[in-house]
Amino acid sequence: MKNKNISLLIILLIISVTTSYGQTFRWKSDLAPVKKTSFYQILISPSIFAKLNDSESDLRIFDQSNTEIPYIFNQENHIDQYLLFREYKIIEKENNRKKDYTKLIIHNPKKTNITNFALIIKNADIRKHLTLSGSNDNKNWYIIKEKYFFEPLYSNNENSVIKILDFPMSNYEYYQVVIYDFFHNPINIIKAGYFDMQQEEGLYSSIDSLTFEQTEKDQQSLIKIQLTDNYQIDKLKIEVESDKFYYRKCRFFIIKEERHNRKTEKYEVDIKHTALNSYSENTSIIDLRNNELYIEIENHDNQPLKIKSIKAYQLNRYLSVELSDTSNYELRFGNDELHAPIYDLAYFQDSIATEKELIKPKVTQVYQKDTKSKAFIEMDKIYIWIAIILVSIVMIYMVTNMLREMKKKK
Repeated sequence: MKNKNISLLIILLIISVTTSYGQTFRWKSDLAPVKKTSFYQILISPSIFAKLNDSESDLRIFDQSNTEIPYIFNQENHIDQYLLFREYKIIEKENNRKKDYTKLIIHNPKKTNITNFALIIKNADIRKHLTLSGSNDNKNWYIIKEKYFFEPLYSNNENSVIKILDFPMSNYEYYQVVIYDFFHNPINIIKAGYFDMQQEEGLYSSIDSLTFEQTEKDQQSLIKIQLTDNYQIDKLKIEVESDKFYYRKCRFFIIKEERHNRKTEKYEVDIKHTALNSYSENTSIIDLRNNELYIEIENHDNQPLKIKSIKAYQLNRYLSVELSDTSNYELRFGNDELHAPIYDLAYFQDSIATEKELIKPKVTQVYQKDTKSKAFIEMDKIYIWIAIILVSIVMIYMVTNMLREMKKKK
C-alpha cells in the first residue's frame, strides 16, 4: 500500500509539472500605457491572430501583477446594413376643427422619385381615411391617392407607431396629406419621412507578408500564394495587368495532406469558385486561415492573364476591455491547450459605450513565463524525466515484489 501511494504521488508530480509547462504562452505583445481608466478597443493585428491556436481560444490580457483581465471579443462584418429614417420637413400642419380634417404639407426639395411616406404617429385606437395630392408650386394640387384607410394605430410596447403610406411613384416637390377626422379629435403626427437602407463595408487590416508565383500549363494559369504564417484571409484583391476585355473562371483551393498506410496523400480542397473580369475590381470574400493558397484560372484559347499584384486582408477584430491608468498590460497567446475564456463581462456588453479609443499592441515578442531563462525552462523538462524514471523504478520494484509473493504462495 505504501508503494502504491509513492507511485501515485510521483504520477501527480508528472501531471503537475507537465501542466505547468504546457500552459506557458509562446508569445506576448505589450500595450502602451493609457492616460485614463476607461474601456478601450484593442486591435488584433493579422500577425497576432496568425499565432493563435487553431480554435483561436488562447488570447489573454494580463496586468503588471499577473492578474487576468476580462474582455469582450468583437469582429467587423464584411457588410453592415442599417435602416435609417430620413425625415422630410413638414412645412405646414393644420388641424381644422370646423371642417374636421388635419392637413400636412410635406416638402420633397430634390423632387426625388418616391413611392411611400413613413408617418410616425402617437398611439391612437381609431380608424381614419385620408387623401394624398401632389404639387410643384404648393398651389395647384393633383390627386395621387384617395380614400386611403388607417387601421387602429397603437402599440402595447411603444408610445408611437410607424405607418407606411404607399402610393404610385411620383416626384412632386410638395405633397399634401388630408386626414378626415369626422367629429373626432385629430391624430398626432410627429414626423414624416422615409426609410433608407444603408450599407457600410467592414474595416480590414492588410496582410503584408504575401508572395506569389504564376505558372502556365494546359490552357490554365496556376497562382501559388505563400504567407509567412497561418494568416486569416477574409478578402483577396487581384490586380490584372491588362486593359483588354477578359472574363476568366477561376477557383481558389488549398492542398491538404493525410497519412494512409504509412503513405502521405495530398488532395485539393476548394475554397471558392469565381471569375476575373475586366469590369470588376476582382475582389473576393473568403474565409481561410492558412499559409498557402492556390488560384487556378481557366484561359481556354486566350492568352494567359498576367497577374500584377495580389493583396490579402483580414477583417478587423477587437478586444473591448477596461484598462487602468495605474497599470501596464500585455497580451499573451500561443497555447494549444487553452479553451476560450468565459467572462461575466459578456453579459454587460450593452452597458459598455460603443465609442472607444483604439489601441494597437506593440511588436510581438517571444514570451517567457516570469522572465525565466531557457535554461530554467529546460529544468522543467529535466524534472519531468526524473519523475518518469522514478515512477518506472517504483513500478519495477512493485512488479518484482508481486512476482515474489506469487512464488511464495505456490
